[in-house]
Amino acid sequence: MYVPTTPPPPSRRARELGERMAELIRIFRENDPDLNLLDVRQAMKVAEADVRSEIGGAAVSTSLMVALLIGLAVAGLLFALVLYRTGMNSSILLCAAIAGIAAIVIVVAVIASRR
Repeated sequence: MYVPTTPPPPSRRARELGERMAELIRIFRENDPDLNLLDVRQAMKVAEADVRSEIGGAAVSTSLMVALLIGLAVAGLLFALVLYRTGMNSSILLCAAIAGIAAIVIVVAVIASRR
């Protein structure tokens, strides 16, 4: 089921920053009238990448990281279940179970650190 959501309105600080950026673009455009929207979009991406490390942004999106770790956890636990059902060596079973549980712990830690 799809539940549409609307993003929260920008904060006062975000609006002020946006106004300052718009003014800077206007000033830049006075000096270079050939500036187009594509240039502005690319410049915004470059600026975001430049300040990401300063403001603590993640290089990989948190949702992608969580999805990958959940997949790893499920795979590890399913592997452990298959090994258990086939009567495999208990040390291999233990390693697979520990891998799945470790991935779950990492998912929880990543989610907690992003809040």
